[in-house]
Amino acid sequence: MNPFLPRIRKISNEKVEIAGISIFQEDKEVDIFPVEKLFFFKLLVDKYSEGNFDVQFSENEIVAVKSLRSKHKIDFTDNKAVIQ
Repeated sequence: MNPFLPRIRKISNEKVEIAGISIFQEDKEVDIFPVEKLFFFKLLVDKYSEGNFDVQFSENEIVAVKSLRSKHKIDFTDNKAVIQ
Protein backbone atom coordinates (compact mmCIF):
# COMPACT_ATOMS: atom_id res chain seq x y z
CA MET A 1 0.00 0.00 0.00
CA ASN A 2 1.22 3.47 -0.80
CA PRO A 3 1.90 5.82 2.10
CA PHE A 4 -0.49 8.60 3.03
CA LEU A 5 -0.38 11.55 5.43
CA PRO A 6 -3.00 13.96 6.74
CA ARG A 7 -3.05 17.47 5.27
CA ILE A 8 -3.19 19.95 8.15
CA ARG A 9 -4.54 23.50 7.86
CA LYS A 10 -4.00 26.19 10.51
CA ILE A 11 -7.33 27.84 11.37
CA SER A 12 -6.10 30.02 14.26
CA ASN A 13 -3.03 30.47 16.42
CA GLU A 14 -4.19 27.65 18.69
CA LYS A 15 -6.12 25.37 16.31
CA VAL A 16 -5.50 23.19 13.28
CA GLU A 17 -7.84 20.97 11.29
CA ILE A 18 -7.44 18.07 8.91
CA ALA A 19 -7.95 19.37 5.38
CA GLY A 20 -7.62 16.03 3.59
CA ILE A 21 -5.26 13.12 2.99
CA SER A 22 -2.23 13.20 0.65
CA ILE A 23 -1.44 9.97 -1.19
CA PHE A 24 2.20 9.33 -2.10
CA GLN A 25 3.90 7.16 -4.69
CA GLU A 26 7.69 6.95 -4.87
CA ASP A 27 8.13 9.90 -2.48
CA LYS A 28 5.83 12.23 -4.47
CA GLU A 29 2.33 13.39 -3.68
CA VAL A 30 0.14 12.00 -6.46
CA ASP A 31 -3.40 12.65 -5.22
CA ILE A 32 -5.42 14.28 -2.45
CA PHE A 33 -8.59 12.94 -0.83
CA PRO A 34 -10.70 15.90 0.36
CA VAL A 35 -11.97 15.98 3.92
CA GLU A 36 -15.52 15.22 2.71
CA LYS A 37 -14.37 11.76 1.55
CA LEU A 38 -12.28 10.77 4.60
CA PHE A 39 -14.93 8.35 5.87
CA PHE A 40 -14.78 6.49 2.57
CA PHE A 41 -10.98 6.61 2.58
CA LYS A 42 -11.00 5.03 6.03
CA LEU A 43 -13.30 2.28 4.73
CA LEU A 44 -10.78 1.57 1.99
CA VAL A 45 -7.71 1.60 4.22
CA ASP A 46 -9.02 -0.13 7.35
CA LYS A 47 -10.78 -3.44 7.65
CA TYR A 48 -14.15 -2.09 8.67
CA SER A 49 -16.96 -4.52 9.36
CA GLU A 50 -19.80 -2.71 11.10
CA GLY A 51 -21.23 0.67 11.91
CA ASN A 52 -23.58 3.42 10.78
CA PHE A 53 -23.09 6.28 8.38
CA ASP A 54 -25.72 8.87 7.41
CA VAL A 55 -25.65 10.42 3.93
CA GLN A 56 -27.63 13.50 2.88
CA PHE A 57 -29.52 12.07 -0.12
CA SER A 58 -31.48 15.18 -1.01
CA GLU A 59 -32.49 18.38 0.72
CA ASN A 60 -35.16 16.59 2.77
CA GLU A 61 -33.85 13.02 2.88
CA ILE A 62 -31.07 11.32 4.83
CA VAL A 63 -30.04 7.76 4.02
CA ALA A 64 -28.51 5.53 6.72
CA VAL A 65 -25.98 2.90 5.69
CA LYS A 66 -25.56 0.10 8.24
CA SER A 67 -23.38 -2.98 8.67
CA LEU A 68 -20.74 -2.01 6.16
CA ARG A 69 -17.99 -4.36 5.06
CA SER A 70 -15.06 -3.21 2.99
CA LYS A 71 -12.13 -4.48 1.03
CA HIS A 72 -9.78 -2.13 -0.67
CA LYS A 73 -7.65 -1.93 -3.75
CA ILE A 74 -6.18 1.37 -4.90
CA ASP A 75 -4.27 1.54 -8.18
CA PHE A 76 -2.42 4.51 -9.59
CA THR A 77 -3.02 5.40 -13.22
CA ASP A 78 -1.69 8.57 -14.83
CA ASN A 79 -0.66 9.88 -11.39
CA LYS A 80 -4.23 9.56 -10.07
CA ALA A 81 -5.55 7.21 -7.42
CA VAL A 82 -8.12 4.84 -8.87
CA ILE A 83 -10.30 2.94 -6.38
CA GLN A 84 -11.13 -0.53 -7.64
